[in-house]
Order: sequence, then structure tokens, then C-alpha cells
Amino acid sequence: MSNPDVAVMQAWLSVASDYSKLAVAALVLPIIFLRNMIGVPEGKSLYPFINKFLYCSWAMLFISIGLGMLYQAIATCYIGTHLVNRTAFACSFSAQTTFQLFAASFLLGIGLFIVGAILAIRRSSSETT
Repeated sequence: MSNPDVAVMQAWLSVASDYSKLAVAALVLPIIFLRNMIGVPEGKSLYPFINKFLYCSWAMLFISIGLGMLYQAIATCYIGTHLVNRTAFACSFSAQTTFQLFAASFLLGIGLFIVGAILAIRRSSSETT
């Protein structure tokens, strides 16, 4: 791995870190978002409004967090291999494939959340009218 390769891996490592943080936020914020958009008062359960798209969304976001952490370990391993000439277990994974799976699961999770939120809002408005 040449020095430009290390710079590229460091840049992608930063991107993976940022997307992992977004995925964590995307797991927590939907609950607040749904409560406010649907108008469910505090203390009342959101359970009747949660649909399979929202469950799948959260599953995909959890998977993206795990893959993002794995990608960060792989990138760190590759950078460390170049700098100190030592390898670790994470180097046995493909950085490109891991990042692609990470990005796909993140985007799918966000897409599923959008669909699930729209359906939950529609259900809420049909129950109130």
C-alpha cells in the first residue's frame, strides 16, 4: 500500500465514522419524530403505529452500525499494516465489500424508515378522523 492509498483509507475511515454516527442517531430520532408527527402524547404507547417497515428500518440501521465498525477496524488494520508492517484479523475482510454493504444497509434503513413513517402517519390520521 502506497502513501496515497493510506490517505484514501484514512478519508474513507472518516466517512464510515460519520455514517455510523448518523445511523445511531437514526435509531433514536425516529421515536421522537413519530411521536411528534403522529401526535401521540407522552405516556401513550407508539406500539399501535409501529409497522414492519419501521422494524426493518431499525434492523438495517443496526446492521449498518456493525458493518461501519467492522469497516473502521479493517481500514485501521490496513493503515497499520502499511505504517508498522503488522497485520491483524480484520485485514482478512474486504474493505470495499464491507463499505458497500455498510452504505447499502444504511441507505436501505433510511428508505424503510421514510416508508414506515409515512404509513404510520397515514394510519394515525385515519384513526383520528
